[in-house]
Amino acid sequence: MQLSREHQRLTEHSLDIEDQLTQLRQQNSAELASLERQLLYELSVCVLELDAVVSVCVQSANGEEPNISCLLGVPRKILTVTIQVISFAELFTFLM
Repeated sequence: MQLSREHQRLTEHSLDIEDQLTQLRQQNSAELASLERQLLYELSVCVLELDAVVSVCVQSANGEEPNISCLLGVPRKILTVTIQVISFAELFTFLM
């Protein structure tokens, strides 16, 4: 009889732990998705800024007067679209 009660208590405890684990996984998944979106946004900004620097370098290498005004800011419209990108593969497809 006592073994049966102990088994019941351990089973309930195990179920409680499984529920807690499920909740933590869901919470971590949401946090991970948020961090991934932030990383993709920051990565897209870096790529756009690098593209502007390369453009200035190419203009200079071609003997042209470099248009440094493109280094003053990143077009917000492109960034708004980029924020909606979900995966790295989609990001690189979008930027290429």
